[in-house]
Amino acid sequence: MSGAGTAGKIGAAGSAHGGAGGALGGGSCAGAQVLFLIQRSGALFEQPGLVNFGETLPVEASYFGFLQAALAGDSSAAKPYGGKFPIGVSFLFAVRDATTPLPLVCPQFAATAPSLQSDSALVTAFTQGVAAHAALVSAKQKEEAPVPEAIASAVASWSASGPRHLVLITMAMPDTCTQLDGPCGIDATVNAVQVARAAGVTTHVIGLGDHLQFNYLGAEDVAVETGYEEYLQQLANAGSGKPLGPANVEKLQDYACGSAMPATLTATYSATPGDAKYYQVKTATDAKTAVAEILAGVCP
Repeated sequence: MSGAGTAGKIGAAGSAHGGAGGALGGGSCAGAQVLFLIQRSGALFEQPGLVNFGETLPVEASYFGFLQAALAGDSSAAKPYGGKFPIGVSFLFAVRDATTPLPLVCPQFAATAPSLQSDSALVTAFTQGVAAHAALVSAKQKEEAPVPEAIASAVASWSASGPRHLVLITMAMPDTCTQLDGPCGIDATVNAVQVARAAGVTTHVIGLGDHLQFNYLGAEDVAVETGYEEYLQQLANAGSGKPLGPANVEKLQDYACGSAMPATLTATYSATPGDAKYYQVKTATDAKTAVAEILAGVCP
């Protein structure tokens, strides 16, 4: 994988994803490797719930801080697994400013390859993540979230002899490299997870917060208020090879994503959804529990 890069430089965080290839296996878990792929959009640094106008809370009170506490440091949920199997982290993003309609480089990564000695690397990755985000904010540059392309790039560049476990940590609407700030990336992201599964990668899903933008009109135009949860369930099902269920959430794409009406979908849907487990994180405790349970599942 490419290095974590220099804060604030668009290309320095990895214009091409180096992947996890070349990282050594080993440990006591049949050669398994785990890569946490984290959506580093601006929303990751926001605070759960409402805050007073103008109020700035410390980073540890944000979703980013929740993940940092769960993954990095002596009290993290990842600490007991040091030496058991390689663990890495990759922050996905793409950068643009007010004058650029689309990112010039997409996707981008700030990544640390899976390693048996992951403790200090994870601490460094999160420390640099804070600095990089702050530099981009100061430069008035916006971080987008090209999730489907990032999944595809990570999987394509990740070679390992043992089981590969991708932990996708996402929030809000997924962008693509050509469609930003809307529902157009939903189906593409689900499809990317299905393709990853076909390539031998198991994807575990952590969704941050709750997002009303995913809600849709159901039968007889009755509002369905669990669209985000349905999306997370689809991702989890795709990641474990279970049936997705119907493309209800993807109805949001019909009138927002180009000339095709209804939208042309790329993932493979089914009448009945599977029951793969996903995690919805709203607190620091939620984040630590999710990481602990996923890692325990990889190596009991």
